[in-house]
Amino acid sequence: DELEGVSREGRPQAADNHRPLSKLEETMAVDEPYSADDLAALTVRTAPELLAELGALEVHGRIRRDGAGNFVRLDAPASVRGIGSSIWQRH
Repeated sequence: DELEGVSREGRPQAADNHRPLSKLEETMAVDEPYSADDLAALTVRTAPELLAELGALEVHGRIRRDGAGNFVRLDAPASVRGIGSSIWQRH
């Protein structure tokens, strides 16, 4: 089985930022912080299942962590906002 966003060779795949919102994303208001406990209560999901999806959404630039460690849904994926597009470019 392949992990979402990782090819069999271990290289990250291109993020699909145009996919529909997941049920988890639909549960989260844009720019509002949620703890893992908040999201577990709202979604009635197990911690491992929830954290796996949160990790995938973070890798795809659809959510971020704030300074307190909460999860925040973004209004647009990071690649659309232009974040990260020049991180690896040499100046």
